Amino acid sequence: MISVSVLITNGHEFLLCQHLDKHNNQLIYSLPVVTTPTLIGAKRKIKKQIEELGVSFFIEKEIYNQPHNDDVHYVFLCHANKYVYMLKNDAYTWFDIKKCSDISIEDIYKQSSDTVCAYINNRLSIAQDIKKKINLLHDQSVVKLEFVEKLDGLQIYINSPDFRCAFSYLITFDFSSENELEYQINWVLNPSIAPGDKSDIYILFSESMAILLKLFFMEPVYINVFKHVLIDGKIGGAAITFESNDFNGVIDKNRIIDKAVASFELFNVTMGLHGMIIGSISHQNVNISDDDIISCLNQKCHNYVLREEHACYYDNKIACIYLNNGVYDPDELLKEYNYEVVDGVHGKLLLQHKCDRTFYNYIDNDEWKTVQKIIKERKFLNYKLLCQSNRLYIISGKEIWVITGWFHHGIADLEKEEILDRNQKERALLLANRDFSWKYPINYSRFEELCADLLEQLYPTSRVRLAGNANNADGGRDILIYTSDETLYICQCKAYQKSVGKSNVNDIRDTIEFHGATGFFLMVSSTVTAPLINHLESLRQKYKIDWWTEREIFKLLRRYPLLAESYKDILDIKEINDVN
Repeated sequence: MISVSVLITNGHEFLLCQHLDKHNNQLIYSLPVVTTPTLIGAKRKIKKQIEELGVSFFIEKEIYNQPHNDDVHYVFLCHANKYVYMLKNDAYTWFDIKKCSDISIEDIYKQSSDTVCAYINNRLSIAQDIKKKINLLHDQSVVKLEFVEKLDGLQIYINSPDFRCAFSYLITFDFSSENELEYQINWVLNPSIAPGDKSDIYILFSESMAILLKLFFMEPVYINVFKHVLIDGKIGGAAITFESNDFNGVIDKNRIIDKAVASFELFNVTMGLHGMIIGSISHQNVNISDDDIISCLNQKCHNYVLREEHACYYDNKIACIYLNNGVYDPDELLKEYNYEVVDGVHGKLLLQHKCDRTFYNYIDNDEWKTVQKIIKERKFLNYKLLCQSNRLYIISGKEIWVITGWFHHGIADLEKEEILDRNQKERALLLANRDFSWKYPINYSRFEELCADLLEQLYPTSRVRLAGNANNADGGRDILIYTSDETLYICQCKAYQKSVGKSNVNDIRDTIEFHGATGFFLMVSSTVTAPLINHLESLRQKYKIDWWTEREIFKLLRRYPLLAESYKDILDIKEINDVN
């Protein structure tokens, strides 16, 4: 038989079974469990049993799996994605995670009970250690911290007598091995106390914080906006997810505390920076709207919220934040920031400069049209563009326009490669009228290096390796070519002034067989004789065979003029003027 127990958490509590021990009048807590002939049947049965309580959950991971006599017992960690606190059966209860160290959670086997308790306590002890260290550092501060401990992490809220912090700091972690933790740090927007639809507040704070993180700390981030669970068209929350390795990854469990403390200090500093540069917002609604901004959105259905200090207009893809609180100064914010737009092959590259740093983002052609449309309709004369991973900002005076899309620097890197390839083709076109000749005697090592570089250009996904010093015995192989599927090809290079014949080339068949290769390439600085060509053609019936003479090499060099320039020690390059 198969037994399945579930450790279900909503983040702050566990769902446990409870019953009263009549001997000592104490409550006993245990995991929900079922037994069936199959694992699939057990999962279905426990899911149905828990859903009858008003709780829906998904299985995240297996934390225990052991045979017991003829039975097998599993324990799964599960997360509740929908639940009620007033359960429909008194035999179940939600139990506070922080109080778990005060009780013993039982399972049907002692070994699985011990595993579950150790699993919980290991994670809670890490959260407790982070809490103690941060508390110690902020003991004398006027800023008061509120900690919410979770099974897989810790959430910290900042309470200040002067302002209400818009964000909370969230670190989540899990053991990837006995001594290593996989962790992630997010900044989560707190539920606002403002009246009415608070979608504008989530947009304002998430977007303005993303701008500051890029400008001051060069941090690439994603803006995650969550839909309201009950009301269509409303935003239920937002969070900032960091891309850099400083905020997520795998780390030694003994280093997680220092990592959490350091990143929390950055969080603390940035919150203060946000207060000074962006300011707070008013909760007082007003009844004035900017019809020009609304018309620029160009949507039949749009949303906007207006408050005394700012207005926020938004639809699915575009938002406009208008700040008028007397604190925000765009000229001061952007005084050390500059950018330039470079035409790419498929879109635009946005090169953003701050101090001595440059960072890249990509804008596709459709999104660039949206940028131009906004600039034209709003008649912007002075504006700057700034990008985050999934946001593009047009900042002009008190207006911040937000375009949602995918502007990731990884796509920018691909576009840079496309631009370089285009530039090479353009240079090849412009410099096609070039004639080459060898500087005899040709340096053998340099000729092999030239051949290797040409092969890398022709086969960019393959690994090209020089087999050794040109003066050493190499067993008939000068260059090794490994394709993406690890197929091996051998290349021989012959830097001769006279034609290369069959007697000048090591036995090709034996060379291929000896090295376990699939094919053979020959590159010569002159020409090859007819008998050698016949021999190479005959080998094509079994192997992949090809050869390049002076003519083919010079033709390739016209295609890659920058490469040719780097071999002027063995090449004479002559420009041929067009007589017409």
